Parts: sequence; structure tokens; C-alpha cells
Amino acid sequence: MRHQALRELIIERMKDGWAPEQFSSRLNFEKAPTRICQETIFRFVHSKEDMQEDLW
Repeated sequence: MRHQALRELIIERMKDGWAPEQFSSRLNFEKAPTRICQETIFRFVHSKEDMQEDLW
């Protein structure tokens, strides 16, 4: 992932029980400079490289 800070934030929130939809909506609500859609988060969570994080 190109945005290491965003990656770490996603991992943190997912471990706290946030759903991809919640995270994506929150970024939009806060008008964050970098946004991500829920489908991209799902792909990240299920990617071979990030399966060891046990996010889902």
C-alpha cells in the first residue's frame, strides 16, 4: 500500500472492530485528504500480504 499511515490506521480500526463501511464513511465525513472506498479495504484485508494481520 502506498500510504503507510493510512494502512496502519485501517489495521488499528479493524482490530477495534470497525467495519470497512464505517471506516470509509468516517474518512468521507471528516473530509480526510486521503480517502478509500470500502471495496478497497476489503481487498486489503483479504490480500495475501495482509492475511497475517487477521483483520477479518
